[in-house]
Amino acid sequence: MTGREDLHLITVAKIAGPFGVKGEVRVKTNAPLFAEYIMAAKKFYLADSGILTPTAVRELQDGFAFTFKEIPDRNAAERLPRDFLQLPREDFPQSEGLNVFFEDDILDFEVSFANETLGVISGYHDFGAAPVIAITLPDGTEAMLALIEDNVEILDGETEKLILSEAGAKALRNYPTAKLSTVKE
Repeated sequence: MTGREDLHLITVAKIAGPFGVKGEVRVKTNAPLFAEYIMAAKKFYLADSGILTPTAVRELQDGFAFTFKEIPDRNAAERLPRDFLQLPREDFPQSEGLNVFFEDDILDFEVSFANETLGVISGYHDFGAAPVIAITLPDGTEAMLALIEDNVEILDGETEKLILSEAGAKALRNYPTAKLSTVKE
């Protein structure tokens, strides 16, 4: 049997709290792509350890209401930590021929422009308008760059490289990497 440490887990949702009086749990995701996988999941891995086994699920306007085998009533749902729910990467289709990547897939990709290495992807943030990647630069500072079509020439999973367009390279080079100073009143 595969141990948790052998799995490449993808965060798909977050426990938002109890829902109703019968022990249901409200689960939210900001990635609609995951909805079908969330609804079909046989078990979720909690980011902080543990497993939840769904016995029923229904869609809500802003997420899902789950009944879990391990959560028998409202009191247990209230005690459940606001943890992240994860599924194994193998549960998702591969993006053969498509330029589709999960957050975890692109971490540590080399970032370059015109055969010059500019840094390494060290983080990924989705604030709604467009995903933003954190790039650790050769001097150890970190810059942020919107992961939009104008900034990206090629995102290649086989070579694990993000090749920036001229606009992306310019935006990255002009990113303010100075440390923030304390504002005096």
